[in-house]
Amino acid sequence: MLHGARRSLLLFALVLCVHGCGGGGDDGDDDAQSGASNVGGWASGTQGWNSTLLRWNEYDTAFPWPAKQPWNSSSSASTASHIPHHNGYDLFLKTGNAAPIRGKFHYGDLRIDLPGEKVGLWLRKTGDDAWIFVGDAVTDGDGRVEFPFPSAIQGPGTWFVKMVVYGDLTTADALVRIVSGIVPCAVFDVDGTLTISDFELVQQVLTDFLDFNYVPRMYDHANKVVAGLAKSGVEIVYLTARPYWLSRATRRWLRLKGFPVGCVYTYEGALPTMGSATSDAKRDRLLAMQAEGAQFVHAFGNATTDISAYAEAGIPPTSTYIVGENAGQGGTIALAKYGDLLGALVPAPYVPYRAVLIVVDGLRPDALQAYLATVAGPDSALKLTFGTAVQVKNTLSTAPSITFAANASIATGRNPSGHGMPGNQYLDRREGKPMELDGGPTLEVSQVLSIYRNEGLANQQLRCETLFEQMSASGMYAAVDAYMFYRGSEFLQPSYLQLLSYLTDARAYDRKVTDRFLDRLDGKDTPDLLMIYWPGLDHEAHSEGGIGGVELSPPGLANLQIEYLKNVIDPELARVRQRMQELGILQNAVFVLSSDHGHRDVTNDDAHAVETDILGLDEELEKVIEDSPYDDLYDKPGFLEGDFDSFTGLNGGVLHVSLRNRVTQNWKDAPDFQNDVLPVIGSIQQHRMRGELVNAVEEILVRTAPGQPYRVVRPTQVKIVFESVKVLDDEDTFGPGELTFELRANGKLFETVGPFTANDGDTIALDKSHVVDVMPGMALKVECEGEDDDWWFFTNSLGTAQVPYASKGALPSQTVVVASSNGDFELKFHVEIVPLETYVYPELPGWGNSCPLAVLSAEYANAPERIEKLEHAETSGDILVFSRFRDGYYWGGKNAANHGSLYPEDSIQTFVIGGAPVTQPLVIEGGSIVDIAATVAHILGIDLRGKEGSSKASPFFLPLLPN
Repeated sequence: MLHGARRSLLLFALVLCVHGCGGGGDDGDDDAQSGASNVGGWASGTQGWNSTLLRWNEYDTAFPWPAKQPWNSSSSASTASHIPHHNGYDLFLKTGNAAPIRGKFHYGDLRIDLPGEKVGLWLRKTGDDAWIFVGDAVTDGDGRVEFPFPSAIQGPGTWFVKMVVYGDLTTADALVRIVSGIVPCAVFDVDGTLTISDFELVQQVLTDFLDFNYVPRMYDHANKVVAGLAKSGVEIVYLTARPYWLSRATRRWLRLKGFPVGCVYTYEGALPTMGSATSDAKRDRLLAMQAEGAQFVHAFGNATTDISAYAEAGIPPTSTYIVGENAGQGGTIALAKYGDLLGALVPAPYVPYRAVLIVVDGLRPDALQAYLATVAGPDSALKLTFGTAVQVKNTLSTAPSITFAANASIATGRNPSGHGMPGNQYLDRREGKPMELDGGPTLEVSQVLSIYRNEGLANQQLRCETLFEQMSASGMYAAVDAYMFYRGSEFLQPSYLQLLSYLTDARAYDRKVTDRFLDRLDGKDTPDLLMIYWPGLDHEAHSEGGIGGVELSPPGLANLQIEYLKNVIDPELARVRQRMQELGILQNAVFVLSSDHGHRDVTNDDAHAVETDILGLDEELEKVIEDSPYDDLYDKPGFLEGDFDSFTGLNGGVLHVSLRNRVTQNWKDAPDFQNDVLPVIGSIQQHRMRGELVNAVEEILVRTAPGQPYRVVRPTQVKIVFESVKVLDDEDTFGPGELTFELRANGKLFETVGPFTANDGDTIALDKSHVVDVMPGMALKVECEGEDDDWWFFTNSLGTAQVPYASKGALPSQTVVVASSNGDFELKFHVEIVPLETYVYPELPGWGNSCPLAVLSAEYANAPERIEKLEHAETSGDILVFSRFRDGYYWGGKNAANHGSLYPEDSIQTFVIGGAPVTQPLVIEGGSIVDIAATVAHILGIDLRGKEGSSKASPFFLPLLPN
């Protein structure tokens, strides 16, 4: 009853807010912030004073996250299981003035307070190199915290402030702006002024309670006008009568829509103001800022309360712009649309093109070219869009060529070392948390669903900014449909039912993606970047195959990829083009079509699909790991697994093996290379020798610690020459024995020799030699087991002659004679080191050599460079194991087709640029997946900081692009 009452109270407050003060907003999932000093009951937010615009999350990726600490109260963990909605309170102060830094910490739809918990304060001045730790405080009974004004804040400038809850590392952000003298400012109301209606907030909050993601619509070009003012040196202030519990949502909406950083003021009360109290509170906030040095040169609003507040604060009506039904009242300027101010109040921004980024999961470029050349008709949407196009041939995906690693690179323009996601499945060492974003063998359905809800699980794993986040500094924004990486964008969210339907009808799911995309194109608020993600082809390929290997096979419409292009992708693109044509935005749109990886047919059976199994029926990997010093591989859902000391990430052609340090028992500590890592490699090799993984493993790579280069582990090859056996006791009751001998090493049977007829004292010449690969972390065991077939009674064992050698240095240089375990025969043998070219490289402890990546097969697609782009990701495995992918082997459950290897057929991805603005066809040889974000940014006319790729949009075929 209490929770229902609180929810009703919030909804009632929302309605009052809409009717009483023209307020309203968005309830978000991003960094918490908003508020100001205690004046007039208002709280504050952030800024736009430099010609180079700040981003809302300017320094987040460089933040020095502290270690988690235990909660002070046991009830806090339950409170923190809900979505955080914390907010900070910004300060706008004159040099020499001071005020406390304040924060409010609360969770969930009901905004449950977090009392009695420890919070740390950090700050960073714009332009400085690092965050500074200030100190700690404890929240009061209302979930609030207050810090004295930091002594580190000296003189004019801008400081980003971050308050961190130690119990779960959630944050409240704020901004401190210190000014000297008078600074020009522009104030903007939010609801009905920047959003198209006061009731956009109602829809957003109601859907947020239902766990949907509605982003209020914006007046077209409003963000560009605000950005233009900020770039001209005008301080931006956002002033809304929304209650404080919508502070985080307000800031999130401004960020998603590409508004520049600016002070965000919300009302501090839980209930909104009404009538004249609204204008009085807004007036008081404006007067307080004026006392600190603000001079309001422009004001924007929609309500009569805005008009009166601005007038009472001394802002002339000739500087006040009013939109909507009250436009022009009180001598204000009637604003019909924001676009009228471009080129008038602010310079018209140079936006050469609108960009449409389409990602078709798993689409091979040869399939696309075959479709365009042999199947597509003249009216084909794909041919109309990409018939005259730029084809970036041999564009390489990430290593492994797997969905989440590759799409993270598309979304950020960074390689796995930069964005931190090395696959679909990997271990996050920061918290020892297994990530199985595709569900994995443990059926982590909760992880899959969490990708598309709230902050998004995949978004949270990124260690860098997305392209969408970086667009905001240029007054641009993106709408992203059904994509796993949407941080910084307006996300068009699939429902749970739609996500489940993907498993049963991937084609219908792709069509639903298009439906949602078309619904978003309402003509009122058109994003600068439209992104659509069609995953259905990948799903059908895994299930059905029919793609081919190195070459497409079968040809034509019998090939699944070509057939899917004809019957799904082409018709869906036609729908998109038609809607864009109706809205008049098709002619200036540049389309970028990409996939994340390729595909090839593999063998769809248990023998070729090597995985872990929650039922314990398929235990190849469990046996490999648990025959080493590690004894608890993660192979059950998290709530059943408990403690574990090892993890295997199944990524098609590449296996990540992550190991916990066995001494510290802490995942944050790198495992000991000699005592932890090498024994696992030894166990892998011993299982190969025994025939369990003999055909599945192609290469083993290892690194000494996260961030260190990967090296290829190559074996020491030893030739064992079995010379002879001398019979000491043939165990035969009557006459000579009928003897056979099994020649082995480490359980691997080379051959069975015999039968030999021999008496006690006879020597049997064997003259057999066999070569064995010996890896570090294992001992070489030379073995010979004898039997006497006593036909009169039964078979008698002659025992086993066995000698272990712990290292290459322990091998004997002379012939060895060793008796069998029960003394019935003696084995005479010697060993020889087989010369290999890899012996020139550094020796590993015991056996084997640590070789550079250059020794990998030339049939891989640029393996050394791609693996180097993986090594700095601390989430990547301590050991990488490549499957014999071209022989049909892969890591994971049974599939008819798969990807994830470093071979060209699944590593080369689609990357073409088309649309009406593309005037010349062109083929560019050699690209990288990180070029896609750089290309899209170039098309939009913005610079992508931190990019690792380069734009393929050349003025030669795409005129008028900025340099």
